[in-house]
Amino acid sequence: MESRRPGEPMTLRSRGSRARGSALVEFVLCCIVWVPLLLGTIFIGINVARSIEVTQICRDSGHMYAYGVDFSQAGNQAILVQLATGFYITPTAGNGVFILSTVMLVGPQQCQAGGLEPDSGSCPNLNDVVFTRRIVVGNQSLLASNYGTPNPAYISADGSISSTGYLTDGTMRVPGFPSSLNMTPGQSAYISEAYFSEPDLNWNTFTTNQGIYSSFIF
Repeated sequence: MESRRPGEPMTLRSRGSRARGSALVEFVLCCIVWVPLLLGTIFIGINVARSIEVTQICRDSGHMYAYGVDFSQAGNQAILVQLATGFYITPTAGNGVFILSTVMLVGPQQCQAGGLEPDSGSCPNLNDVVFTRRIVVGNQSLLASNYGTPNPAYISADGSISSTGYLTDGTMRVPGFPSSLNMTPGQSAYISEAYFSEPDLNWNTFTTNQGIYSSFIF
């Protein structure tokens, strides 16, 4: 180590050592600010790209469901799995889930067709929007539908719900259905929901990811 007496001019080597030390301190201080910003930018960019992809997947699955594709069949479930390539999902497990629902507005004619009088005493779900079908593909433990969960006791293997269920059971009502979508009695609508968790974006204390959710009504 170079030494100098008090009052002796600083040599070029001493000045260079001090400059390097100052640069290192400045670099460390900059890293404290810029590294979190860089990681945050990467996180947001990945999440935005995946959100767009999930929106497209949800819309496509809803279109197919509304046009009559039966997703209770294994072959058609494989289509959903293929749509979600990159998210890791199987028909019964994985990091994602599709929730497909058919809903209908119950009117007097629907009550009578089910053998009930068209009044709220005999037909409790009169004038309510109710589930008439529910199909879940993927890991159903990841998400409960934002539109409600019908009683599974009334749901058959192909997802259809008996008239006894949707005319009388309170869990068949769709509390999350938008009131702005005016339906006529007997008219049906189709709801597609998709959710995918993102365990690879749970970066310990830096950030936790709640997954991506999307829904469409047709």
